[in-house]
Amino acid sequence: MPIISINPRNSSDLPQPDLNEIGVPLCPNDSSIPMVYDSITREKERTNKIKYICPRAKKTKFNRKTTYILSCDNPCTNSKL
Repeated sequence: MPIISINPRNSSDLPQPDLNEIGVPLCPNDSSIPMVYDSITREKERTNKIKYICPRAKKTKFNRKTTYILSCDNPCTNSKL
């Protein structure tokens, strides 16, 4: 009988977001606010990942770099997105 051990690197303490009826993640603090599609991450020999950001985050260009400005009083994470 094969035994597959759980990889601790794949586990996370982050809360799993709820999804709306079309599969878009919802804000953990306010489940009436759906996240906004940002992009797809494509890495060599890895699965593609769809990135969603907070609808209160604005994507701006500053010195040829993309930065995000978050205008949220109660952010759900310490991330800039």
